Amino acid sequence: MKRLLATAAAVILSMSCIDWKGGCLQADAAEKAQIYGGDTEVYAGEVAEFTVSVSDNMGFCNCGIILHYDEALVPLYSEDTHGQAIPDCQLGALAEDRYTAAAVNLETQTLAFGVSGVQDYTDDGMLFRVYFKVPDDAKIGSIYDIEVVMDLLSDSEQNSKLSQVITANGSITVTGTVRDVLDGDKTALRCDTEYALAGSEKEYTIDILENIGFGGCGMKLYYDERLTPVLDAAGKPSLEGGTALGGLEFSSYWEKDAAMMGISISGTQTEVCDGELLKLRFKMPEDAQTGDEFPIRIELDYFETDGHLSLIEYTEITNGWLAVPKSTAPRDPVSSMGDVNVDELVDISDVILLSRYISEDTSVSVSTEGKKNADMNEDNRYTAEDVVYILRVIAKLIEVKAAE
Repeated sequence: MKRLLATAAAVILSMSCIDWKGGCLQADAAEKAQIYGGDTEVYAGEVAEFTVSVSDNMGFCNCGIILHYDEALVPLYSEDTHGQAIPDCQLGALAEDRYTAAAVNLETQTLAFGVSGVQDYTDDGMLFRVYFKVPDDAKIGSIYDIEVVMDLLSDSEQNSKLSQVITANGSITVTGTVRDVLDGDKTALRCDTEYALAGSEKEYTIDILENIGFGGCGMKLYYDERLTPVLDAAGKPSLEGGTALGGLEFSSYWEKDAAMMGISISGTQTEVCDGELLKLRFKMPEDAQTGDEFPIRIELDYFETDGHLSLIEYTEITNGWLAVPKSTAPRDPVSSMGDVNVDELVDISDVILLSRYISEDTSVSVSTEGKKNADMNEDNRYTAEDVVYILRVIAKLIEVKAAE
């Protein structure tokens, strides 16, 4: 590692042809710049980001840093053509458009990073970011320290600046596990159960419950080949994000012959909540008969947290369908309230379904229309009070108005 860093430093100091914006600032002897590691919180088994930044920057041109990391951590890296481990590294503004070199020594748990330019740069901010895999069996409260050591710091005149900088170490702290956060439950991905008449268009949703926050998802949505996705202006199946997407972005592709849509979701959730994740529309077959059901199912390729921890084993999928009601006669609007399973009857099966739904039984789902019918007291929530209202309707103790 020392030979590697010395080589990198020699290459850095020999650089003299890079066009780099910046200006030289003479430092007061009493002032010191700070180069420091960040403090990160993660779940056990996740990949943690570790950022090295600069503040109170008094101007430097060449920089060499060594990180000494805990032996329990595993850096993310790839090997070059010579078999040297090169860390996965994201450059900050202070290192962009400059020469950089980085390497990992897995035996000594050290990571070296060097940067060089031809002018002194005086801005503050991120220098670089690397990534470490935290042990799967890490205990809550475990702290993995990462020491930041300056090996080289000089200006464009090759004057050493090491005496004018202080360093601060960083750490990675394990704050929990997915099992602890879910408390024995599982994140639920639910395909809706919806009813629509033959030849009509129907909105269809994929919901998420027990959402603990995720950063990536790849899924395939398979639909009955007799259904026809409603297309957008670009000729692709119309797809919209729901409120539970929480700031994540999505993209999709369509394999028409396979009756399948591929969907990728990525980013960082700005708001973690349960509810509608994705929405699309289907056209029912013109020749569909009463009682016909058209299955819709999803398969997960990957589902992970921001720290790339797979959530698949902690996730339960409920597939759904679109169906033609058993009767196409006009619905009695007075009787629709309380009809949670949308079978045109208000009976004990609606009570059971709603009870299981509000107790977060992931093996059941309620359609959009069913949810509207279930909100008996019109408070935009689903609670035991709604269950009691339905029981009173069944007992003919009260009459209700139509769902609006």
